[in-house]
Amino acid sequence: MYHFPEKAVIEFTDSLSKKLKGDLFSNIATKQTEVIKTKIPGLLNTGYIKNVILPLFQTTMASGERLDLPMLDTVNMNKQNALPYYLWGLLYDSYKPPATNKEKKDLGTTVFLTGYDSRGADNLRKKIYISALTKNLYAPMYQEKVKSFFDFLLGKENANKPLMNIYLDSFASLYWDLHVDVKDDIPKGVKDIARAFNTVLA
Repeated sequence: MYHFPEKAVIEFTDSLSKKLKGDLFSNIATKQTEVIKTKIPGLLNTGYIKNVILPLFQTTMASGERLDLPMLDTVNMNKQNALPYYLWGLLYDSYKPPATNKEKKDLGTTVFLTGYDSRGADNLRKKIYISALTKNLYAPMYQEKVKSFFDFLLGKENANKPLMNIYLDSFASLYWDLHVDVKDDIPKGVKDIARAFNTVLA
């Protein structure tokens, strides 16, 4: 698998006689330049040859077959329930993902555990999620909330204190503030889930 200009460079090199190929890779600038001028008679700009064309022959080039795994492989790399078994207990009392649409509706799920074939046309559910994160929304919707969070985290009251515990304990407030515009009245169960995840993952 080649990409421009590698293929052209290889074809050019293969077209050279043994002597010209030796001159081209001699690391002697005058010989290298003469090879290019000989094979491309209309190209007379020595500076262009030296600074644009010759460096191509010093570049490592890789060739090979098409990658075995495309970026979106709906069979071998499906996202459906793609979570280690020992983490399911943090999400569901049954220690397993919801199996039916009713269970998903009642218990909830996330796009990140939903297979590509169940996300709608052209990964629609992921696009809906990402649509709230576009940069044009940051200043009017999120900037002040993020700034307020870090003003608190890095404020004088936290000077000379380890920040990780403070960050973890207060992150739920930022997350809920960004997503549902709720900052202080966060259900205890939500905080418990966040604390459980932090404990297991950290």
